[in-house]
Amino acid sequence: MRMRMKNKIMAFILCSQSYISAAGVNQPHSHSLTRLIKAAMQHQPSVKIAYYETERKKGDLQTAKSALYPTLDYSAAGTGIKKQSSDSEKNIENKVSVAYRVTDFGVRSATIRRAEYEKEGSHFDYAKSQNSVAQEVSDSYLNINKYKEILEGIVKEKAFYKKMLDNFSLLVSSGVALESDLRKVQVSIDSLNSREIMYQSMLDSEMFKLKNMTGLRSLSSEQVGQPHILLERYAFISDRAKMMQKIKLFNHDYHILLQSQNAALEEMNGAHSSYFPAVDLSAEYVDNHPLGNTDRNTYKNEGRVKLNVSLNLFNGFKNSAQDLKVSSAYTQSKLRIEEFLLKAQFEINNMISQYAAAKETYVVNQRSYENALQLSTLYEKEFDLGQKTLLDLISSRGEYFQSFINMIESEYSQRQAKSRQLGLMSQLTNYLGVSQTPQAEK
Repeated sequence: MRMRMKNKIMAFILCSQSYISAAGVNQPHSHSLTRLIKAAMQHQPSVKIAYYETERKKGDLQTAKSALYPTLDYSAAGTGIKKQSSDSEKNIENKVSVAYRVTDFGVRSATIRRAEYEKEGSHFDYAKSQNSVAQEVSDSYLNINKYKEILEGIVKEKAFYKKMLDNFSLLVSSGVALESDLRKVQVSIDSLNSREIMYQSMLDSEMFKLKNMTGLRSLSSEQVGQPHILLERYAFISDRAKMMQKIKLFNHDYHILLQSQNAALEEMNGAHSSYFPAVDLSAEYVDNHPLGNTDRNTYKNEGRVKLNVSLNLFNGFKNSAQDLKVSSAYTQSKLRIEEFLLKAQFEINNMISQYAAAKETYVVNQRSYENALQLSTLYEKEFDLGQKTLLDLISSRGEYFQSFINMIESEYSQRQAKSRQLGLMSQLTNYLGVSQTPQAEK
C-alpha cells in the first residue's frame, strides 16, 4: 500500500515538472528595446554600408599619406642590336631608381588633411546610421505597446457590452425589455469591433516594420517588451538654448557638415598651392651586363642624381576654373551648416511645444478618465435601480472609453517625444547603451 502511494506521488511530481517545463518552453520570450535595436543594427545593410565607408575613407587617408614617402622602383631590360656585320650587341640592364618630392608648397599636406576630415566625417556617418536605426525601432516599439494597450482596453469593453447583450436578450425574450435596447447594445459592440480592426491593422503594420528592421521573422506582438525604463526616467530638456547646445555638441549631421566644411577648405588651399612650383629629387643606378662579344665600354654602369623644378605656366585656365569650383564648394558647405541650424531650431521649438502639450493633455485626460470611470460605475448602479436609462449608461461608457484612448495616446506622446529628442541630439544609442564603434563591427 505504501509502495503504491509512493509511486503515485512520484508520478504526480514528474507530471508536474513536465507541465512546468512545457509551460516554460511555450511561453514567448520577451524582447526588450535594447535587444531589438541590437538585432536591427546587425541586420540592417545601412549600418554595414556606413561601416565600410569608414574603411574606404581610411584607405583614402593612407593613400594620401603615401605621397610623403619616396618611391623605389626596379626594372630590368634586355637589348639586342644587329650590326651590319654578322656580329650583334646584347646587354641586360638592371636599374634601381628612387624618387622623392621635396616640396609642392602645401598640395600634399592639404590633400592629407582633407582625407583626415573625410575619415572623421565617415565615423560620424557610421554613428548616425546606428542612431537612425535605433530611432526607427524605438518608434515602432512604442507604437506597438500603445496599440496593445488600446486593444486590451477594447477587449475589456467588448466583454462588458457582451455581458449586457446576453442579459438584454433574456429580458427581450421575456418581454421585460424592448428590442431597441438590444439594438443599442449591438451598435456599441459593432463600433468597438470597427475600432479593434483599425488598431489591429495599425499594430500589424508596425510589426511588419519591426520584423523587417530586426530580421526576426517569427517575432510576435506578445514578445515585444514593455516600454524601456530608461525612457521613463529620461528628463526631457525644455530649455531651448541648452537643447541647441546639445545638438552642436553631439548631433551627427552637424558634425558631418563641419567635417565637410573643413575638407572643402583644405581642397581650396590645395588648389591655391598648385600655383607654386614643385621640387622633385630623383636618383638612379644602372647596372649593365653585356653578353658575348659586346664591347663592355659601350655599356658601362652609371648612376644619376637629378633635381627637377617644375612650374606650370599655362594650362588653358584650368587652375582658375578649379579655384572657382572649390571656392563655391566651400561656400556651399558653410550655407549647409546655416540651413541645418535653422531646421534644428524649428525642430527644437516644435518638439518642446509638442511635449508640453502632451504632458498637460495627459494630466487632463487622466483626470477625465478617472471621473468617467466613476461616472460610469455610478450610472451602472443607478441603471440597475431603474434611475438611469440604457442610453444614459451607454453614453457614459462611451465617454469613459474615449477618455481611456486619449489618456493612452497622450502618455505615449510623451515617451515618443523623449525618444525623438534623444535622437535629435544623436544620443539615443549612447543613452540606451547600444552604440558600436567601427572596431566592434569587425
